[in-house]
Amino acid sequence: HPAHFLALLHPADAMRTVIYTAAVVAILAVAVGAAVTPPTFPTAYSAKLSVVAYNGQSATMNAYWQRSPSFNGTAYIGNSGTTVWDFGNGNNGNVYSILADRCQCYCPIQGTLQCNLQDSLCTYDYKHSAKFVGSGSIGGVAVNRFYWMEGLGPIPMNTVTLSVNQQSNAPVFQVRVIEPFGKYQGTENTTWTSFSVGTPPASVWNVPDKEYCQQCGNCNDASIAETFLGAKSFIPRQ
Repeated sequence: HPAHFLALLHPADAMRTVIYTAAVVAILAVAVGAAVTPPTFPTAYSAKLSVVAYNGQSATMNAYWQRSPSFNGTAYIGNSGTTVWDFGNGNNGNVYSILADRCQCYCPIQGTLQCNLQDSLCTYDYKHSAKFVGSGSIGGVAVNRFYWMEGLGPIPMNTVTLSVNQQSNAPVFQVRVIEPFGKYQGTENTTWTSFSVGTPPASVWNVPDKEYCQQCGNCNDASIAETFLGAKSFIPRQ
C-alpha cells in the first residue's frame, strides 16, 4: 500500500516522493488533456478525398473549401465532373453541376448550411459534442479519434468517428454511420489523402457559361442528390 511504503521512508525522502509523484501526475494530466481536445480546422483549405458512399458508389475528387467574409464556397472536382457550391452571403446561393467544361444545370441551395456538407470539418455537433475515444494508427500514421452524434435534437441521424493526424491535426479518415431516426442505412467512409491549408485558387469557383445555365428540373433534396452524385459530389447529410 502506498501509505505503508511512505511510512518506511525518512520524512525528507517521503516528502520528495510525494512532490515527485504529484509532478508526474500533473504532467500526465496536461499531456492527456492536450491530446483529447478536438482540433479546430482551418476555414480555407484544399484536399484530395477518396469516398465510399453507403450505397456502394465510390469516388476520388479534389475538394476545396473557403469560409470567409468575402466568399463562402465548396467545390468538388473529379473525373466525372465538377460541383460548385456558391453559398453567397451564407446559405442563399446556388449549387452548379459542371460537365465537359459546361454548366449542366443549377439548384438553389435552399437554406443548406455549408458546414453540413458530407466532408465538413465544422459541423455544429462536432464543435460542441465531439469526444476523444482513443488513439491508433492508419497507414503508419499515428491518429487521434473523435466521436460524436448528429441528429435532429435528441433524434439520432448519424454517428461519426473522425481520425486526425496526431502531429498536424489534419483529417485522415472518417466513418459515418447513417441511421436516420435510429434505423441503420449504411456507412460512408471518407479518406483524406492530402490536406493543404490556404485559400484555394479562384479558378475552382468558375462556372462556365454561368449566365446561360438553366435551373435543374426539380430542385428538392432528392433531385439534387440524383443530379450531383453524377458529378461525384455529395449533398448534406440531414
